[in-house]
Amino acid sequence: MIVGVSSVTSKGQVTIPAAIRSRLMITPGKKIRFVLTGNKILVEPLNLSSLRGSLRTKIKYDKKEARALIKMRAVKRYLSR
Repeated sequence: MIVGVSSVTSKGQVTIPAAIRSRLMITPGKKIRFVLTGNKILVEPLNLSSLRGSLRTKIKYDKKEARALIKMRAVKRYLSR
């Protein structure tokens, strides 16, 4: 389990701790979702399948190819450490 603490700015912004960003591969520009459940906030990165259909395009979505690209990127990131 990774635990982090962050303060809320006057604009309502928070910084996701580096260890959590790294573990979840959250990079600048990546979309995240906030879910309020009772008194708790769940913050999770959006994946390709949750964004499917949100943009209009004539390009066909190939789930297998997308997963392969994500795995390839993760391996490259791991090997570059």
